Parts: sequence; structure tokens; C-alpha cells
Amino acid sequence: MLQLCSNLDMIKLCFLQFSDGTTTVVLLAGEFLKEAKSCIEDGIHSHSLIRSYRTAGHLVSTLTSFHFFVHLCIECLNNFYI
Repeated sequence: MLQLCSNLDMIKLCFLQFSDGTTTVVLLAGEFLKEAKSCIEDGIHSHSLIRSYRTAGHLVSTLTSFHFFVHLCIECLNNFYI
């Protein structure tokens, strides 16, 4: 007998099999699309949304690099004083 799985079961299965962030990426993409739909319904042009998403992506990349650099500096200082 075929048993249907819930979304939560599918997410757990993906995590157990892959655990590489695939589920997170899919869920985030779904949320971005859901928010984009409401913005387009409010009259915001799709080009504006794309430009905003790209800008946000660049900012996240910059902040991630900065966070890595700060963490590296802290590690170096901790190793220096030990």
C-alpha cells in the first residue's frame, strides 16, 4: 500500500539523505517567491524586485566575508595570547 508523506517527512528524508542545505535553499526560494508575488500584486515592477534581491545578495556576501575576517582575527589574537 502506498503511503503519502507530509512535507515535514519529506524535509526530514532530504536532510537525512543529503544534509547539504538543499531543503533550506528550496524553502528560502519559496519564501522569496511568495514575497515577490505580493510585491508584484502591489504594483512593484519585477525589475525592481530583481535589483533589490541582487543588492541584498551582495550585502549578505560582504557581511559574510567581514564576519569571517573578524572571526579569523579573533582566532589569531587568541592563539597569540595563549
